[in-house]
Amino acid sequence: MVLIISDDRDISTNDVVDWLTLFEQKFLLIRNHVDCNLQVGLTGEETHISINGIDLNTFTTYWYRRGGLNISSQYINHSRRTTPKLKYESGIKNAIIGDLDRLEQYFHTHISNSNIKCLGNSLNAGLNKIDTLNKARSVGLNIPKTIITDKKADLISFFGENDFIVKPINEAMVHFDKTNEVEMYTYTNIVKLHELQDIFHISLFQEKIEKHYEIRTFVLDGECYSMAIFSQKNKKTQVDFRNYDRSTPNRAVPFKLPKSIETKVLDLVDKVGLKTCSLDLLANKEKTFFFLEINPIGQFGMLSYPCNYNLEKKVAKYLTENGKIKE
Repeated sequence: MVLIISDDRDISTNDVVDWLTLFEQKFLLIRNHVDCNLQVGLTGEETHISINGIDLNTFTTYWYRRGGLNISSQYINHSRRTTPKLKYESGIKNAIIGDLDRLEQYFHTHISNSNIKCLGNSLNAGLNKIDTLNKARSVGLNIPKTIITDKKADLISFFGENDFIVKPINEAMVHFDKTNEVEMYTYTNIVKLHELQDIFHISLFQEKIEKHYEIRTFVLDGECYSMAIFSQKNKKTQVDFRNYDRSTPNRAVPFKLPKSIETKVLDLVDKVGLKTCSLDLLANKEKTFFFLEINPIGQFGMLSYPCNYNLEKKVAKYLTENGKIKE
């Protein structure tokens, strides 16, 4: 039986579930907008865990896709996406949420150390971007020249006359305000020095590399599936292809990374402790490859459909009890 944790907006989860259904593979799908019941029992040398009344030992495979457990509580309906109005003081509320978070943390820790085959885990769903750049460099991947600072003088000293870009140190912001019908995103942007104050919020800056094309690579259990994105041909997507031009989409084609780069990519994925993730790279006009970042969750539908990789089926096969994904 397969245990899946995801959120209610992820289309790829639905596609994988369709394949599991076709394979007649039993599964339990838990969405983070629906309450779940988690129980832990410690007796002697044994640990007993059940989720929604099902013994954890029933599951052979666990797929953490995204989101978290919305653990049932008679005091607070806790959700990471909403903050309900409560009559309790904030200190009591925070204590209750802390209890639920610790319980969920233990669940993920236990399952990752069990005999259950895991694909993804919430414990490493958010990597430190600075640490990942260091690890990429250590396995031999090129990275853009990078500085993290809050001073304009440092940027002038570090980059000189060269163009550079700015991006968040943490993950990019994605915010939806349904009430006011507002969507907010953060994108990679070129820095204009004359618009900066002398001191600003500390940020991550990198040299601007004149790209020939970008590469999105999805990794699943030691296999790389890559796509080249010709984003430089459109002004809207030249700096960040995620700033999609819906009316004139970028040309995207299947791509095979050079063997030396693919080996280093897989070394990096292993070094950060992942079995699946998406990576962003780019190739400059001299065909030198640069690593940009890893998304441990990573959309794979954007590769699967344009490149006919059928990744949803491959993920479903990995999750089945025999776990064979090669055809």
